[in-house]
Amino acid sequence: GLPTDEITSVLCARDGSLWVATPEGLARIGTDGTRRFTAEDGLLDKVLYSVQQDSRGTIWVGSRFGRLFRWDGERFTTQTPEIPQPRRAIWCLAPGADSTLWAGTSRGAIQYRDGRELRVVGKDQGLSNDDVRSIWDDGKGTVWIGTSYGLNRLNGTNITVFTTVTNVEAPIEVVIALHPDPDGGLWIGTMARGLFHFQDGHFRHFSAADGLPSDSIDSIQEDRYGNLWLGTGRGLARLSRDTLGGVLSGRVPGLAVEVMDRRDGLRTDEFTGTLQPTSARDSEGRLWFATSAGLSTVDPSKLFTNKKAPRISIERIGLEGAERYTHLRGTDADSSQPVVIGPTTEFGHTPAPAG
Repeated sequence: GLPTDEITSVLCARDGSLWVATPEGLARIGTDGTRRFTAEDGLLDKVLYSVQQDSRGTIWVGSRFGRLFRWDGERFTTQTPEIPQPRRAIWCLAPGADSTLWAGTSRGAIQYRDGRELRVVGKDQGLSNDDVRSIWDDGKGTVWIGTSYGLNRLNGTNITVFTTVTNVEAPIEVVIALHPDPDGGLWIGTMARGLFHFQDGHFRHFSAADGLPSDSIDSIQEDRYGNLWLGTGRGLARLSRDTLGGVLSGRVPGLAVEVMDRRDGLRTDEFTGTLQPTSARDSEGRLWFATSAGLSTVDPSKLFTNKKAPRISIERIGLEGAERYTHLRGTDADSSQPVVIGPTTEFGHTPAPAG
């Protein structure tokens, strides 16, 4: 089994295996079973925060103490056998362009190639904050960096900082999840300010007031049908593809949100946040989410939503204390006789059986 139920990061590798990082070590789940990795396998640190795969297919693991480990197919190696000083936790890992790897740390964003540092991007270089919690490299020269205070867009050496949005009261802070959408936009999850969307220089903001179960957006994943899934502080939310485009264009007034929680089989309503990646999609389309109570998985192809409204059955209507109709079911009543509903109208029905 897994080293512990507390999951810090999850990755679906290209070979179909599932890599799971925890504060008690690392595990790989494959067709040959589950394998746990320890110091005997080269993992010098036990508290692991992020696991990622670069464009070459190499598996990387980042630790609480700032060490970066590479899997060579047999064991893990590190270019930093000593704990980096000053200490810098690796909160997230993200694949970069040209076979590079980005690490978001407590002391800036670090770009690596083959395990060697290429550059560090922090507050001294123009970043809004040194504490980097999420990164997305679009592979075309733009790198988005989410920090504990603000979102940053890196183009070469130029950095654009976003901390406030016009006509939006909520500031952009503690950015913990970034996910591109197919239309060229970017979804932005924050720890307490809800969900943002950026496209063509404009932001849109969504919060619990718009139907989200929580303003804590811990993970963002898209299924093969284009629906957006959010791991939040109060359950798993599914945003329908049918309405997302309409909402973003202004043609549809509000989000269509379906929320799943413990009543739907989740072991907990709280998903892992502040670390990345904490969600993944495997080759069969199943979605995986890191939580404090183990891995949660959902297969969108097997979900069915009953959109048919239940049949209404009114059994009795009383007007001003006098019974007017009894046992009205469906269209049994004479629809040509209007009923005026007054302040003392009473409705009678039989409660549905429990369950």
